[in-house]
Amino acid sequence: MSALLDLAPEGTPTPLLATAEIHAAIDQLTGVVFESYGPDVLASALVELKRAESRLAACKHRILRAADTTRVAAAFGASDTGSWAALLTYTDSDVAARDVKLARSLVTDSPTCIALEAGEISADHARVITTATTQLPDGLTQEDAFSRGTLTRLESPEPVPTTPTRRGKTLHRSDHTRPRDRRCARKQRHQI
Repeated sequence: MSALLDLAPEGTPTPLLATAEIHAAIDQLTGVVFESYGPDVLASALVELKRAESRLAACKHRILRAADTTRVAAAFGASDTGSWAALLTYTDSDVAARDVKLARSLVTDSPTCIALEAGEISADHARVITTATTQLPDGLTQEDAFSRGTLTRLESPEPVPTTPTRRGKTLHRSDHTRPRDRRCARKQRHQI
C-alpha cells in the first residue's frame, strides 16, 4: 500500500486506501497475458485469486455488519441494510439481503469467520455453515460441532441433484420416491 499512501491526501480513510490498492492490483492483473504462462503458474494464480475473492467477501461482510449495527441505511433513506447495499452496489435486493443475513451470522473469531477471512472457504461455504449452525441443538457451539465432526468444512456446496422429467419439470432426488410410491400403491390396490 506504500505507493498509494505516498500519493493519497492526508486524512484519507484506511478502507479507501486499501480498496485503491486492490484496484491497482487488479489493474496490474488485467495487463497480464495469461497464455504465456505454464500450468503451474496458472494453477497457483487461480487458487490465489479464489482465496483473495473469499477474503474480500469477508471484508464486505464486515462492512455490511458494521453498517447494519450502526443503522447506516436510515441516513440514506433506505428501509434496511440489504436495500441500502443493493442500492449502492446495483445488486439484486435478494442477494444483498442474503449477504446482510450472512454478515449478521458471522460471529467474530468463530471458526467460520476466521476461515473466510483467511480465504480457506468461500462466502457460499460460510453461508452453509452458519445456516447449519443455527440448526444445532441447544448448548452445542460451532467449535464443538467442528471438533465432533457434526459440521465439516465443505470443498464446495453441492447443488441438489435434479433430473428432468418427460413433462419438462425438474424433480429433486428426494422427490423421486414419491411418484414411484404412488404407482406401487396403485398396483397394490389393483392386486387386492
